[in-house]
Amino acid sequence: MTYKLFILIPIIFFLSCNEDSEIKDLLSSNSAYDNISGIDKAGKSGNQKYVPILLKHAGNAHATSDFRCYGCTVYQQSMYSLKSLLHVSPPHKIEMDVDSVNIQFFMNYWLKHQKQNSKLKTISNKR
Repeated sequence: MTYKLFILIPIIFFLSCNEDSEIKDLLSSNSAYDNISGIDKAGKSGNQKYVPILLKHAGNAHATSDFRCYGCTVYQQSMYSLKSLLHVSPPHKIEMDVDSVNIQFFMNYWLKHQKQNSKLKTISNKR
């Protein structure tokens, strides 16, 4: 049984590293479709380490004509992924047009969330 675990753990680690690398490659692409795909994968990963990258792409109004996500904008997918990762809804409905109120909402929420986490770490380190 332990022999199987020694084989399984490195395989899982390797696969997760590949997924992370793929997401980062898609997010750094110049293609709107690649950005949308990377943003979608980042949102589905459940890992909040992608939030700063998603916030960086939040103001991007580029859309794709690819049939898999025709008419979807980078902004829209960023908002949906941020909503999924942070478990909060923006004040305005997510539509095709970039809404600076929604972007600012997620930026403020993330900054507040980061400050709370840093305070908790400081308190736990003092103990």
